[in-house]
Amino acid sequence: MNKFGKVLGIIAIVIAGISIFVPGGAFLASSVGALLIVFSWKDGAIFGYIAGGLNIINIIFLSPSVWLVMGAAEAIEGGSGVSTGAILVGVQVVAMAIMGFVTWKSDKNSKKKSKK
Repeated sequence: MNKFGKVLGIIAIVIAGISIFVPGGAFLASSVGALLIVFSWKDGAIFGYIAGGLNIINIIFLSPSVWLVMGAAEAIEGGSGVSTGAILVGVQVVAMAIMGFVTWKSDKNSKKKSKK
């Protein structure tokens, strides 16, 4: 049993929860939260998915800092402000995909070893 992934998954959920209430939390969730999600594999995978979902909800719906950055970028550059939110959500999706792949590969390898 891998406790390391479970602990990091729980910490990722705590960071996701904190980032909802902290100004600029979407950027905290995208930097620190994404790294914790990647390393919350195996036993902590479910916690990583929950943290990633919370981070995505925070980025899309709850973070005024992301909306301000997107509005400012759109006003200055004339239409490219949505890319900031898309990049932050993309970071979360990629982190969850990497964690899922590592978990899948480790489960696949452990099943091969148990058959031998």
